Amino acid sequence: MGLAWYVARALPLAEYWARDGLETGGMECFLPCAPTPSPRPGREDAPLFPGYLLVRYDLEAWGSGPLRRVPGVAGLVTFDQRAPTIPDDEVQELRHRV
Repeated sequence: MGLAWYVARALPLAEYWARDGLETGGMECFLPCAPTPSPRPGREDAPLFPGYLLVRYDLEAWGSGPLRRVPGVAGLVTFDQRAPTIPDDEVQELRHRV
């Protein structure tokens, strides 16, 4: 299948930490954020989907092990032990909107 977008779960209040860890590991990720009147300390925005972020990843080639070793990442969102992909155009639309 190759690279595809997946939804990753972050540890509680660790979305920014997870994003930084994924990017440091060379993975493309997207943490949708929006301005808020009550942001987290040191931030001007807050995650649009608290506890979640998107990661572009080759699950078939790399498995889920490397993701679980990233600080702040709890794993991929799965249904019946299967991680669904998010279409590229959906991610691009979300990027455009935020």
